[in-house]
Amino acid sequence: MTMQRSGRRYFLGLAILMSSVALVLATSLFYDLRQRTSIRETMERSSDSISSLMFLFEREFSRFSRALETALEHPSPENMEDLAFRYDIMISRLTLLFESPNISTLEEHPEFKLVIAQMKSVVIPAEALWAGPKPHLKEMNALLNSLNTMGPAVLSLSVTAKAEETYLVENQSKTMLRQSDMVIGLSSALSVLLLISAVALLLRNRSQEREHAAMQALTDDLREKSALADESNKAKSEFLANMSHEIRTPMNGIIGFTDLALGTRLEPTQRSYIETVKRSAQSLLVIINEILDFSKIEAGKMELECIAVDWQALVNHALQGLTFEASQKGLTVSSKLADQMPLDCLGDPGRISQVLNNLCHNAVKFTNRGFVAVTVQARHVDDRTCEVRVAVQDSGIGIAPEKHAAVFNAFSQGDASITRQFGGTGLGLTISKRLVQGMGGRMWLESAPGQGSTFYFSLPLRRGTKNLLQPQAAAGPQFSEEVRQAPQHKGQQSSLQVLLVEDNAINQLLAKAILTNLGHRVETAVDGREALDLFATRQWDMVLMDIHMPVMNGLDATRHIRLQEAPGRHTPIIATTAGAMEADRAACMAAGMDDYIAKPYKPQLLQALLERMAQQRASGASMAGNT
Repeated sequence: MTMQRSGRRYFLGLAILMSSVALVLATSLFYDLRQRTSIRETMERSSDSISSLMFLFEREFSRFSRALETALEHPSPENMEDLAFRYDIMISRLTLLFESPNISTLEEHPEFKLVIAQMKSVVIPAEALWAGPKPHLKEMNALLNSLNTMGPAVLSLSVTAKAEETYLVENQSKTMLRQSDMVIGLSSALSVLLLISAVALLLRNRSQEREHAAMQALTDDLREKSALADESNKAKSEFLANMSHEIRTPMNGIIGFTDLALGTRLEPTQRSYIETVKRSAQSLLVIINEILDFSKIEAGKMELECIAVDWQALVNHALQGLTFEASQKGLTVSSKLADQMPLDCLGDPGRISQVLNNLCHNAVKFTNRGFVAVTVQARHVDDRTCEVRVAVQDSGIGIAPEKHAAVFNAFSQGDASITRQFGGTGLGLTISKRLVQGMGGRMWLESAPGQGSTFYFSLPLRRGTKNLLQPQAAAGPQFSEEVRQAPQHKGQQSSLQVLLVEDNAINQLLAKAILTNLGHRVETAVDGREALDLFATRQWDMVLMDIHMPVMNGLDATRHIRLQEAPGRHTPIIATTAGAMEADRAACMAAGMDDYIAKPYKPQLLQALLERMAQQRASGASMAGNT
């Protein structure tokens, strides 16, 4: 800002200086023109000098007087002819004098008036005195007397003309001298102004060089700080990844072991305590996940998938998690999908599910009686794109209009009492809105106090290679009728020999406990290298392989196992990972794995996976026997 003000002052001063230069140049030009006019007038006076014309008239006047005197003394034709000649010359000189533009300098003098009056009354009409065959000597003699009387006046007028002309020349010279002095002064001022301009430009150039150097230093400093910020962001990302692993792992252990404990015989009080521990751990895990997700979004590290979206499954999954809390409050939970929804909409189901889960959870949390309804509509459907609008409506406490924008701010809720009454970090809606914006959509709400709330989000999605429409029921049934529970497996299944490759002791202990409780035999390895050594010692029915491990990761270990296997032998290898991104899944499949299971380990999911692998193994053996 200071540099801008300095620059404006500089250019204002330069503009004033240039204006002064222009004014001096204009004034100098004016005086140059005046001087040119004076010179022209001087030249005109020189070429038509009144004193010269008066001198010529005086001389011819004297010659005419002498010729008249001679003619009177000797009135011969030759003298009369010479008299007429002198008369004509004198009259021509008088005519030139009258026609001179400078005659005005003499018109006010008495001698001029006297001479002109006598010339007009006496001399000019006298031409007839000698023009005839017989001159009029008497009249000519009177004319001579008149001429003699006029002689002093003509002489005085000639002197006056010379004096006037000298005075005019002197004045003109003084004027030209003053104008010359003015031009010199203006030229000097112009030179000074130009010198000041040159100095100002030089100083400005040096100032700009200093500013450029300062700007360059600032740029270098910013570049260095940007590099440090990039390194800091990288360190932050690495820290987030490590924290995600280090925080979630013990929380998953708590949840997993409480599940195991709940699967044993417990007294009612003990079961209540452990269920409370599990719910508390799950709530804490949600808060941790929100904080980590918010940090990733702030760091620009949030990754998005682009795969087919099953909207019915997403809605079912979101409502499934509300069953217990909604039933405790006596709420009616329903869903409604449009009559036809495209099957081939491409997006990130995980992130969409995260947004939908948050909105549904908030709707139940802030609703004490009434309903929660989820509506999904497809809009603007064409061959390449479609817009999906989701609405989550509740009959809860509502939000004042002036608070609508605030609820989307980080660590903010409708008012402080909301946080005290209902709890929460105030990050859920912030994360949801930013996730929706990251997917190219928008989120908004309609709400009023005591009238419930409706949160909307719309997503512009691309369509895949399919061009099918998925028929839906006109109205979604109640959640309790809609959600399918995990199948209950009855009967004793065969015991499997399982190689568990897991570097975390808690996860390892949890998975081993679950597998052992299911009746399977388990050997453990803490990294990929140890897994390769154990794999070579016997035949295994299944390998549960962690992806991220020291020494050798799970992907490299899987590739080595596939190279070690005997011809015709294929051991199922299941990836175990906390990540659920499509890129992670694709990498697992490319390395030679058969399936994946997300952490934390859950008994039902592990049991279903093992049974599926056993069925596939049995089917393969049956086909081989038939062959």
